[in-house]
Amino acid sequence: MSLKLAFNPMVIDPKNGAMKSAMLGGLSLPRSLDVPAPLAFGQDNANPSDPTLLPFLTSLRIIMASDEEIYFSEPDSAESFSHEMRPDTELRVWKWLNKNVNSDGPLKRLILDRLQELCIRRNPQKKIGTSGEIVDDDKINQLLEWGRNNGVVPRDVQLKIANFDEHGRGVFSADHLERDTSIFQLPYHLIINIETAMKSEHGQLFQELSSEGTHEDMILLLFILLEKNKGRDSTWFHYFETLPQDPNIALVYNLSDLMSLDGLPLMMEILDAKEALRQYHESLFPSLSEKYPKLFPANSFQYEDLLWARAIFDSRGFSIDFGEGRLLNCLLPVVDMLNTSNSPQLEGNPSRDDDKIFRVSTVCQTEKGTELSVSYGPYSGRELLLNYGFVPTVVGGNEYDRMRIHFAVPLDDDAERKINQLTHRGISLDHILRRGKLSPSLMGALRVCVADSSELDLLESEDAPNPVSRPLNPLNEERALCQLQMTLDEIEAELGLEDDEDEDDDETPMEDHNTMMCKRQTQKEILASARAEMDSLMHSFCGTNEA
Repeated sequence: MSLKLAFNPMVIDPKNGAMKSAMLGGLSLPRSLDVPAPLAFGQDNANPSDPTLLPFLTSLRIIMASDEEIYFSEPDSAESFSHEMRPDTELRVWKWLNKNVNSDGPLKRLILDRLQELCIRRNPQKKIGTSGEIVDDDKINQLLEWGRNNGVVPRDVQLKIANFDEHGRGVFSADHLERDTSIFQLPYHLIINIETAMKSEHGQLFQELSSEGTHEDMILLLFILLEKNKGRDSTWFHYFETLPQDPNIALVYNLSDLMSLDGLPLMMEILDAKEALRQYHESLFPSLSEKYPKLFPANSFQYEDLLWARAIFDSRGFSIDFGEGRLLNCLLPVVDMLNTSNSPQLEGNPSRDDDKIFRVSTVCQTEKGTELSVSYGPYSGRELLLNYGFVPTVVGGNEYDRMRIHFAVPLDDDAERKINQLTHRGISLDHILRRGKLSPSLMGALRVCVADSSELDLLESEDAPNPVSRPLNPLNEERALCQLQMTLDEIEAELGLEDDEDEDDDETPMEDHNTMMCKRQTQKEILASARAEMDSLMHSFCGTNEA
């Protein structure tokens, strides 16, 4: 008797399923697994390197991998997927296994052990008494009681709120929690999103605004301000009472703080977002205040009020897939006090049945007094800073930090041949840098860009090597790495990062100016990592440590 496991790539990843299916075929990897009875139902222990499991685990990692992970993988090799990957991908792999393995044997125990390990190992566990102090605040206590009265917070779960040194307010449990314990059960009618707004007493007005071309995100901001202005008459009064009046995100920073990002694309993103919001405000006001003076009093719907609502939504909002194509931006009262982690103990899922509940539950056992976290998503420090107002401290750096880099084909006599090679092989000139290894695709682009006529002859031959898979020869590799060094020098000069050399390198995120400077530190670290990889390759193929 065995246990049968199988997956359909197109079901797991409709966008890239066909491409990933072809990868599995090219690498001779399985889409199914007959788990032997001893592994499925026996008493012995199992491990992820078990020869029976490893090929199937490798297949699952490929299917669960992001576009970026595929981009950084070695072509024609399963090596990049034969070991643990970044947290969100690895968690998806083991949660799929947990969902599909119903036997109570070594494999199930291995799955639960791996989920437990993934949830606690990557990031330091923040605990009360070490990095957090309990908050005793009337407004927060009233919000929690509102949550209990409305079924959001189960009464058998003892939750407390604490201020943590790194990222402010967070949630912890006063009890040990077993796996699959419900922490929050938020009814759909208490979720703030466009559907809630359209079903409200102002739904007809919002329908008119929508028909006139007003974006649904702007309608949602108006709904938030209207509810906030109701005071105690609002369903969400206790929630609004706990929201910060001055959200600490980049969108609301003043010009002097933004100037610390001068030269970085992030600065222009923030300024563009501010200007777009100002234009939206001018398109709606004062006309709405004149037409509906009681509903939209001018003194409560200034640009600054709209900026506050946008900052609240950006810093606390979640995109939730409710099924049937309903991907909605939402505010989740009470739930949004949870902070983010690359290795969260919790996950949230909307119900797929009639109970209409957004359920947040544990994916692993959690010790008493440990901060509870969810994953906001695989966001880089730039995205977290822009949308949430902080850059978290993660041992080894945020795995999702990245920089964009572009190469140009030299305008020489062989330019057309090089462009043809890049096009024929599907190699882009736009690439990504992150901490760690360089992308094989990036190196492939460089090898083609610096190729001489004889090397292009080789690439055009019937038995042409793949420039993404391996170097063409030591001299070509040296030219490619020298070109990369010049490009990195240009980026550093353009961003003004060479001027930061004498500054304090303290990476601890702080508010306003210091938080903004963390972004520059991240850029420096990624460039330094790229240089280190470049030097290593130069030494390996060119016989020198000098780039």
